[in-house]
Amino acid sequence: MKFCHAVDYAKRHTFAQVPIATFPEKHVVGIDCPMEQTFRDAFLWHFENQETKIADIVRATGISRDVINKLLAREGSSTSAENALLISAYYGKTLEAFVKYKSRGDFGLPALTELLTDDEASLVAAQVRGILAQRGPRPGKK
Repeated sequence: MKFCHAVDYAKRHTFAQVPIATFPEKHVVGIDCPMEQTFRDAFLWHFENQETKIADIVRATGISRDVINKLLAREGSSTSAENALLISAYYGKTLEAFVKYKSRGDFGLPALTELLTDDEASLVAAQVRGILAQRGPRPGKK
């Protein structure tokens, strides 16, 4: 068994996705596509483009005003995963769509479906399937 100093492994984890020293070196996988923008970048973009008020986010999500102010004011700041999910849901987007600045999520369907009961969600899913079946395949898709 090989023992290494924690600092050496911290450096490895910075540049590659690896389990914590459990596999031989051949299992190290490099990160091909790092995040293009940070959560803070996405938050600032949404905040400015949708003319959001801090009070509205605080009231709707339950996140403290201090957390929102920190994200707005401090370069390189971030927040917890729970707060990130709440903020992205506030804008009616999944976290992935929020960080990628996707405008398709502006309808807010993912966030809205979370408010439905199971029976209501099943009805909506059936309606969407019906719309897709009636439309047929998209051009260029099989």
